[in-house]
Amino acid sequence: MPNAWANAAVRLDRFKMLATAGSSAYREWHVRTMPFNRSSFDLTMTLGRIEVADNGTPAAPNSRGFWTRVFSGVDVPEDAARQVRSVDDEPVDAAWLAETIGSADVRQRAERLEQLAIGQRVFGDVAAAGRDRADVFVALRAISRYRLLILTLDRIGIRSPSIYAAAVRHAVRMSPVDGQYKIAKLDQVTKPDQVTKKC
Repeated sequence: MPNAWANAAVRLDRFKMLATAGSSAYREWHVRTMPFNRSSFDLTMTLGRIEVADNGTPAAPNSRGFWTRVFSGVDVPEDAARQVRSVDDEPVDAAWLAETIGSADVRQRAERLEQLAIGQRVFGDVAAAGRDRADVFVALRAISRYRLLILTLDRIGIRSPSIYAAAVRHAVRMSPVDGQYKIAKLDQVTKPDQVTKKC
């Protein structure tokens, strides 16, 4: 656990930041004139979606740098490993979430909350061990464009980040190019027996 998380003074500072960000980031929430008119995907919903340990530390993946990279675009980069190398590993906290989620438009808020929820539920154990960060990054970034693919793999119980990443890259290759769809074989992603072994 990073020292900053255990430092009472730092946590107090961050709580003060939360008090400011919590009321200013959600621009459509006019707390003085309409205190009970909640904004869509507000701070309460944001904090309610985050899994935490008994001591309040956010569950993995919880790196601010990692999530900043995930939220920074919707494309699936070829150089995913380079993009997540040497990122800031300071854990996210309530103030950071309020600033990052609240400052986005409503559609982005919903998408980012889904990325956070799937990241912690599906890849928490892998992320906690520090493995396969690039593949996890690809899978979570892909929710923006290939949401049903990610949700389908999740629903059937796939937990290997490499399978998610392979499926996403295959989906990218099958996407329209100049108005023409590419034809590809689904078994190019991975063989059925490989899925069984990796799950």
